[in-house]
Formats: sequence, C-alpha cells, structure tokens
Amino acid sequence: MAYKQSNSHNLQRDTLRKIVASSTATEAVKELAAIRIAYSEDAKLLTATINKLIGIDRLYLHHLPTQTSGRWSTWITNWPRSCINTTCPHDEHEWTDVCWSVRDILRPDSDEVLITWDHDNIEGKIHDLIVNDEAAIAAHTEGFDLHTITCCDIFNYEYPSNLKNPHTSEEDSEWRSKYNWQGKDTKQRVLAKNFNHGSKYTESYKFVHKIQGVERYGVNYKGLESLAKRYIVSKDSAWQCKLNIMARIRKERIARTLYGFRRVFFDSSAETGREGFSHIISGTVSDYNNMTLIMLEDYLKEYNRLLHNAHDGDKIAIKKDKWNNECVIAMEQGLRDIIERPITYEGRSLVMTAGIKIYT
Repeated sequence: MAYKQSNSHNLQRDTLRKIVASSTATEAVKELAAIRIAYSEDAKLLTATINKLIGIDRLYLHHLPTQTSGRWSTWITNWPRSCINTTCPHDEHEWTDVCWSVRDILRPDSDEVLITWDHDNIEGKIHDLIVNDEAAIAAHTEGFDLHTITCCDIFNYEYPSNLKNPHTSEEDSEWRSKYNWQGKDTKQRVLAKNFNHGSKYTESYKFVHKIQGVERYGVNYKGLESLAKRYIVSKDSAWQCKLNIMARIRKERIARTLYGFRRVFFDSSAETGREGFSHIISGTVSDYNNMTLIMLEDYLKEYNRLLHNAHDGDKIAIKKDKWNNECVIAMEQGLRDIIERPITYEGRSLVMTAGIKIYT
C-alpha cells in the first residue's frame, strides 16, 4: 500500500496513524510508523516546551491581544495534558498529589488562592443561539452534556443516567467503569467534541476528515460520514439558518461578533462564509472571556493577577488577605455572577455555565 509524503522531510502524523491502523501494511511497517509518531510527539514536546523552560526558576507568561478573533493569547499554553507519571493508568486527569500534567505547574504563590474555570461548551451554546437550534437550546437549558451524548452516539455507548454530570455522579459509577470514563478529557469524548465543533463551521458532512487519528478510537471516516449526514438532517432549519448566514457574509464580506468586533474579508469565496461564521462564534467567546477578566479586575481590584488565559476559561490568583477578609460565600457568589453571565441573541438567552474551582 502506497502512502504519499507531504514533503521530502516529514510524513504527516495523520498519514502515519493511517498506516498504523491499516489492514494491509506489514507489522514491521506499522511498528516503524508508531515509532515515528512517538518521535514526532516527543520532539515537539522537547522543542516547544522543555527547551523553553531550561534554566528558568520562575516563569512569567506574556499575554498578547494579537489574535484575529480578539483573543488575548498566552505564551506557552499548548502544553501536554498527559499525566507525567508513566505508570498512571489514566492518560489524562485532574492533578493530584501523586500525578499531574505539565500544565499544572501554573500555580499561585503561597499567599494566594487559585481560582480556575472552564466554560461548558460555550461555543456550542453561542452557535445554537445564533441558528436557533431549539432542541440544543433546550438541552443546554437543562444542563445536559451534549459532547457526552454525541460520544455515546458515535461509539454506541449506553447513555449515562445523569446527562448533566456523568463525570462524577454516584449513579453513573458503573457506567464510568464500563467505558473507562475519565471525565471531560476522556479521549472518545474529545473526539465527539471535535465532531460537534467541526460540524458548526462547515457546509457539508466532509468536515469529519479534518478530525485526525480517528482510527485509534475504533471508528473510521466512512462511519463518521454516515453519522454526519444523519446529524445534518436532524438539524434541518438550524443548519439552513447557518448556510444563510454564511451566504450573507460572502455577499457583504463583513462578520461581527455579538459584541460588535468586526472582521473584514477581501473576497466572496465559500471560505469567506465559513471563516466569517467562525469569527462570529469564536470571536464572541473571546469577547466574553475578555469581558470576564475586565469585570473580575474591577470586582477584585489590585488583589488578583492573571496566571493563564485560554479560549474558554482562565486561571487567576487572589491574595489570601482579600479572600479571608471578605465573606467567603459572598465572594464565591460574586465570582460566579461574573463568570456565568447569560448571553442573549434575538430574544433567546443562555447562561454560560462553567466549572469553577477554588484552591485555598
């Protein structure tokens, strides 16, 4: 079986993964491809992360408002999520006293409290508000985890009993054990998340081919195509609404977030429609997150500092003096009121719920 190289120096990792999953390649070729993938990933870790940290006792991240979407990017954010403990049975999980990932080195000082949050499918909620996906809006209102539902559909898993929080609910302990469920970072759920997000910025089912390495999850692109086609039919008017918005963007060559942040295009191609629609959603997420940080700065004054800025969540540190001198319950509610604000569009509204954690 022949595989075409993308250039004279390197094979693309998705091509290598296809070789590993191939039924026609020899075992020796598969093993060589797997070794090459491991080398590529380790080399990236070395050059992009480890080499940048050598000789540094304390890391000061740089926050730059330079991205097209308006997002405030953070230098060195794409650190591995995988556990550093090679004997840990879980590849990815929240940090503990025994195991953690490289990302967990972002810690507050001893006189600070760590506040972290991660918004729940915020892009999906904004998308569904814009295209008026009534079924999805109802599910969001109920607090269901749509990525888990999609994951179950893809892999033919039984639905958990608790669709709001299958990750820690007592009634789903056997369900988690059955499917080796590791919470939001479960690899199969991550693939389903990519499926959901990928479908939002496309005009056809072919978006599934942009999801890399699906073979290692026990599915193939043909099967995902069939699922995508059924998914599009099920969306009906919401999908058509998206296509209409894309067509308008192609004609006007302008797209704005729900906060008014504008992006101008120089042609009327299909790509303009897709990128413009993506800007409306992802740019709104960035605007919302930026506004959250501004509101927190106003609420906490000089007692807080930004540790890490991500697309849909952040880490901040609050001085313990501020935390201890205030009523903690009122303080927590004040933070939640800022972080979990609603977004309203054409009379439709959804609260941008988040997983908020406080480490004292």
